[in-house]
Amino acid sequence: MRRKDVKGASKSSKKEVADVPNLSGDAAADKPEVDEEDESDPKGKQSTVNLIGVDTKRVSDFASFNNYFPGSLFKLIVSFAFLVSIIGWKALLTGFAAMSLTIPLNIYFSKRYSAAQDRLMKVRDVKMGVVTEALQGKKVGKRRDSVGRLTSSRHTTN
Repeated sequence: MRRKDVKGASKSSKKEVADVPNLSGDAAADKPEVDEEDESDPKGKQSTVNLIGVDTKRVSDFASFNNYFPGSLFKLIVSFAFLVSIIGWKALLTGFAAMSLTIPLNIYFSKRYSAAQDRLMKVRDVKMGVVTEALQGKKVGKRRDSVGRLTSSRHTTN
């Protein structure tokens, strides 16, 4: 991942201009120019370091686990060979057919169950909203009652 240094070309021309002494004697113009790369793109170097760190982690993870692919393929072939020799190819194909029929059924019923759970949660949220609103109204009613009692007691004492 290489980043194109676009700022480097314009940066060198600004430094050349900054090296020229100020002949007008203006003190404000004599101040050295601040490096604009740090101000305009504060995440430039840090984001590059982060990307390198993430890529390094991904490469090391792949290097750690890439030997599992050929090993698992070999184990699968050996397992099928043993299954064919033990139970026969007809029973093995029947097992695969049963598995291939039950997987779509499992997916279908799992989606239905998940949708039912979502509907249940929505109904419970509505119910809790109604209960909360009723409790808030009850609190307001109690406050109004107590305010009404206070004003009525004040009017009777006066």
